[in-house]
Amino acid sequence: MNYFIQSFLKKLRKNGAQIIFITSFWSKRSSDYNNHKLKNRYNILSEIKIIDTLCQARAFENEVAIFFVNACGSLKDKNDFDVLAGRTQVCLPFYGCLKNLKQNKEGVIVFDFNKAIIEDARRAYQLF
Repeated sequence: MNYFIQSFLKKLRKNGAQIIFITSFWSKRSSDYNNHKLKNRYNILSEIKIIDTLCQARAFENEVAIFFVNACGSLKDKNDFDVLAGRTQVCLPFYGCLKNLKQNKEGVIVFDFNKAIIEDARRAYQLF
């Protein structure tokens, strides 16, 4: 979720969005690990930590519900092989991540929440 995505989220929030779905195709390790010979130097789970942290931060800083939906399974392209991160999750202000799919296989999150949480967050945080 780079700068472009964050600025887009802010625009959606300013236009009144309360729930934002983010679809993704994020793998467990960046292709840069191989390109820069970092494959075994750092924790391969760092991408998972990035996903979890960014989803929660985006919910708080934009005062919205974030529904992050990521691909899962394996990815094979010519000679490269990678495993997608999965980590589909629901994040809310005040709570952070409430539900997620930690496993790397297909699944469904059924989630019901009171949108008053969003209004309460906007009154409490007053970021916009």
